[in-house]
Amino acid sequence: MKAKVLVVCCLTLLQILWANQSEGKKNVKQKFGIDQLLPKETKGAVGLEELLQRAKGNYQLIAKGDAVAKSEAEKMAAYLEFGPTLSASYGYQYQTNPSVSGNYYGGNSASLTANWELYSGFSTINKVKQQSALHRASIAEKQYSEQNLYLQIIQQYYAYFTNYSNLVSLQQKKKLLQSNVERLQRLYSSGLTTVDDLESLKAEASLTDYQIAQKELELEQNRLNLSLLTNSRVVQLKRNHLKFPNIKVKQERADITALKEQAESIGYQKKQLSYAPKISLYNTFTYNDKFGDDYLRPEHKIQNVVGVSVSMTLDSFSLYKQREAIGLSQMQALKELNYKKEEQKKDIALYKKSLDIAKIKVKSAEAGLRSALLTFENVSKRYDAQLVNYVDYLNALSQKFNAEATYVESLNDYELQKANFVFYSGQDLEKYIER
Repeated sequence: MKAKVLVVCCLTLLQILWANQSEGKKNVKQKFGIDQLLPKETKGAVGLEELLQRAKGNYQLIAKGDAVAKSEAEKMAAYLEFGPTLSASYGYQYQTNPSVSGNYYGGNSASLTANWELYSGFSTINKVKQQSALHRASIAEKQYSEQNLYLQIIQQYYAYFTNYSNLVSLQQKKKLLQSNVERLQRLYSSGLTTVDDLESLKAEASLTDYQIAQKELELEQNRLNLSLLTNSRVVQLKRNHLKFPNIKVKQERADITALKEQAESIGYQKKQLSYAPKISLYNTFTYNDKFGDDYLRPEHKIQNVVGVSVSMTLDSFSLYKQREAIGLSQMQALKELNYKKEEQKKDIALYKKSLDIAKIKVKSAEAGLRSALLTFENVSKRYDAQLVNYVDYLNALSQKFNAEATYVESLNDYELQKANFVFYSGQDLEKYIER
């Protein structure tokens, strides 16, 4: 008879566990996802597209724009050197000789000279080419700074959602712990549990408070960093996705373009130092108005002189060393350029692999979260029925929290690896935002 009762009890317990497991699966299906772990979209919430638009007001980016304007002005100044240069002078003189009575003279003199360089060994042309290369380099530097700024914003953006999700999970964990502390407190007052169980749950709840405070700090740090990078006030965010990058597109990154243009400009700078003669056409107009003794006065007050001047540098040793120094600078720039090109190849291969790994991690984390949610549902019901102790309950709760955190982190890391590949392959991050 006792055996029969025992069998009936076992069968009943198995039915209860099976029902709990079925209900747990149903609840997992209903609760699975990250919607409850993300901030609700409210009016005024900012998405990734708007953040990147705001970033155009970043002071560092504006400074790069000023650098582009400066290089453009320097290029125009080099072009204007093809035209003549005008110079003017004026002088006044008054002189007396005390030893001779009545002997004095003085006057006013003015001159205007126009000088037009006809030939200088093509130094002016090379100067124009140098400034044009530097102008293109400054444009590329601005583009690279813009894309680098976008990448920093994307990093902080997805870190914000990771920290927010972790914070929500911790707060849910705290609520469950607090309700169980109250439940255990009642059992302890009735003498149905030990003080060790009660204090262990209290300690876990206190630790959760510490973790919540830390996540709140990290969340605020993400928000403030986004405000700094976009030069605007960021309060609420809404989550956007990035399109999957074009893996086959591999173009020259903007920082590599800037280095190439800088190396080219150094070559043009070297060509400006030559031993070629400089030939110039000049026209000087002078006016002299003298006063004093008659024999000191010139007969003609106005003169106009037109001529051709030829000059040539003979300091060959100094010029040779200058050309050598500039040549070494160009070699250094070219070596840095080659290194950057190889570095980009490495980065593309690395982040392509990182993108593949991130995709695998999402699937793995998703499966882990489903299992953790199902396990927690079952353990929670059995814990309420006092079929398992608090240690099993805490382990299931910790596994649930870790699985949620891992899953959300894997989703955000997947988006971040998309951004990394787009950036390091030289593509435009702004074009890959899903609108």
